Amino acid sequence: MTEQVQTTNAGKGLGIAGLVLGILGIILFWTPFVGLILGFIGLVLSIIGLISANKGNGKKGIIIAGLILSIAGTGLGAWSSYGWYKAGQMIKQGFENVDLNKELQKAADEMNKQQEQQQQQQNPQ
Repeated sequence: MTEQVQTTNAGKGLGIAGLVLGILGIILFWTPFVGLILGFIGLVLSIIGLISANKGNGKKGIIIAGLILSIAGTGLGAWSSYGWYKAGQMIKQGFENVDLNKELQKAADEMNKQQEQQQQQQNPQ
């Protein structure tokens, strides 16, 4: 039987990079698309690091932590980005449905009616 020797550095750098990007993706998930991009890049780096660690018999602890945090950062970033997208669509739709000139005319007519009612109350004939 052959004994497998562990190479401690196999995939470690990529795992740390994936861990850092996963953490940043979780922290910055609320910014539009930033958390999604950081989490996704961290996910890719963690997967490459895990493959490298498997080939080189390296330690996988930090790499798996980076993988988990990158998945969480990607998920939160995707959820937040979808929310920002939907909010933008709702705002855009709201502006498209409002005819500003009609609304201003309606407000001016209402003010004129109120002024006429106040004048009638002050000057009864």
